[in-house]
Amino acid sequence: LVLTTADLQTLQADAALAVDKPTTFLSYTTAVGQDLFGRDVVVRPANAALQVDVFEADTKLPTLLAFDLDLDLGVIALTFDEIMRASDLDPVRLTLQAAASSGPSFTLTAGTPSADNALDLSIQLSVDDLNNIKQVSGLAVDVASTFLTAISAARDMAGNAMNNVTTGLAVTTYVSDATEPALASFAFSLEAGILSLTFSETIKASTVAPELLRLQNAANVAAGDSNAAFQLTGGAVSLTDSTSVDVTLTTSDLNAVKKASLLALDQGSTFLSLGAEAAKDISGNNVTAIDGTGALGSSGFTPDTTPPVLEDFTFNLETGVLSFTFDETVKASSLAATSVTLQPLANSTLATVVTLGGAATLPSVDGTVLDLGLTANDLNAVKLDTGMATTAANLFLSALAATVSDMSNVPLAVIPLAAGKQVTAPLVADGVDPTLVSFSIDLDAATLTLVFDEAVNTARLAVDRITLQDAPLATSASTQFTLTAASATASANGVEVVVGLGVADLNAIK
Repeated sequence: LVLTTADLQTLQADAALAVDKPTTFLSYTTAVGQDLFGRDVVVRPANAALQVDVFEADTKLPTLLAFDLDLDLGVIALTFDEIMRASDLDPVRLTLQAAASSGPSFTLTAGTPSADNALDLSIQLSVDDLNNIKQVSGLAVDVASTFLTAISAARDMAGNAMNNVTTGLAVTTYVSDATEPALASFAFSLEAGILSLTFSETIKASTVAPELLRLQNAANVAAGDSNAAFQLTGGAVSLTDSTSVDVTLTTSDLNAVKKASLLALDQGSTFLSLGAEAAKDISGNNVTAIDGTGALGSSGFTPDTTPPVLEDFTFNLETGVLSFTFDETVKASSLAATSVTLQPLANSTLATVVTLGGAATLPSVDGTVLDLGLTANDLNAVKLDTGMATTAANLFLSALAATVSDMSNVPLAVIPLAAGKQVTAPLVADGVDPTLVSFSIDLDAATLTLVFDEAVNTARLAVDRITLQDAPLATSASTQFTLTAASATASANGVEVVVGLGVADLNAIK
């Protein structure tokens, strides 16, 4: 009797039947046949079955006939020429490769085999293996790039190892990935300015569009709230296709995030929404969009602990404005003028310096650039020092930590008096003429005191061009007197200049 293929496979599928001589018995009914005289064969009931006399075990090596790959479900299906024992299927002995004999490849590291002994076995790929397959450039992207090799990967019911497949077997049915990737989690480092995104599957790094990422301070934030949300304008994306993608924010974007007073203060105020075109998987599927009304909360947050740094400063002697440029957003309200010192040398530990006594004007808007207006006293003190701020070469600045703080309340990196920072050229010179704002005369003391709106050089005061008159207008004055060389300045450079009246001039006035 020659068994049909179906019957043979049914026998092979039963792990306890016809495995060896002790497990092989035969029972039959009268209908099994007759002798030459038409008499029925004696019945062999199941409870009195006949044991096999000669048993030849299955020694034929099973062969893998075909395989299918479904990247959407993450399943490899294997078809053999005989029943295979499911428990003996070893995924780590299977290798996917891009060509029959060469090219990119990936050997499985795990997987869950199907449970039933059968001609057709399957392996549910692990998440890691499925993503690793997708990360291998050129592998399993279509039918033409999907082949399989197998080394002792499976055994039949008799324990025979399969014929090794050393030359890649071409895929029979290929199903591409049609499932949208999803953002599973993210972390944000305010310190480094890096968004670390983790997706449900491998993302093609070149498709990540940072400008479609929006940081917000809660799951639901209305559009246009600049204090609570910020849409990135760009950024640098990590280069490797992976489930993990890093986006490094541009300096301007990071500073804008820091400037938003309610955003990314801690993990609880850091959420992310994104558009469908923000990223694509290896098969080109768009990421599942996350709307601004249901943003994903951060799974990790690193605060900013780095002190802000003064990158440069400019000074306008005409307006008396110091303009500071920092490397990150700082709080305007924290700017303390009294922590700033202007000096003529980089190392001014022994030089005359001007430590500001206050501010005439202070900034009101947080940012990387803050302007501070010097008081008249401080500005005049700078001008009176003839060795300071005459050019960019002799103006430096030192600053205490208390000068300003960033948005995380981290104080400024100190600029010591012995290593002052030089002003950024050009230094804007004072181009406004000084104005006499008042004067007084003391005939007993023989002095004329002039008060100007800024410090003046008394050496260049031309006393003989000063005229006293008895009325505001020269045309209506009945008498005038112009001082002569008999009078002279009797004070140092400054806002207030005292002219000592000569005897002849004093008598003439009288």
